[in-house]
Order: sequence, then structure tokens, then C-alpha cells
Amino acid sequence: SITRKKLQKEFGLNIRRLRQDRNWTLEETEEHGWVSWRHLQQIESGQKNVTLETIIKLEGFLKLGHQTY
Repeated sequence: SITRKKLQKEFGLNIRRLRQDRNWTLEETEEHGWVSWRHLQQIESGQKNVTLETIIKLEGFLKLGHQTY
């Protein structure tokens, strides 16, 4: 069974991979007004619980389909 913490970590790693695949820095997320780079850094490391609102913002920034999660 997958724990909440493991799910957060896995989600964060996927977000990091998608961001890096696009050659984007953490700072570019803040420049575009999606989420602060510190917030994204915490998400990517699995330290931050992600709200639905943040997921929607990330989806818009990364131009993801819902199935990517």
C-alpha cells in the first residue's frame, strides 16, 4: 500500500522530471507567476503537501494532461 508521504515524494519527483525535461529552472516558475520556486522545491522533494489548487497551477505551467499524474 502506498503511503501519503511516498505519494508526495513520487509526485514531486515526477514534477521535477517534467520541469527538467523542459530545461526550466525553479526560478522560471516564479517568473511566470505559477508557484514560488521555494514552494516548488518543497513539492519536488516531497516535503510539501500539494493542494488541488497547486496541482492545477502546475498543470497549466507544465502543460500536462491529467493522465500524467
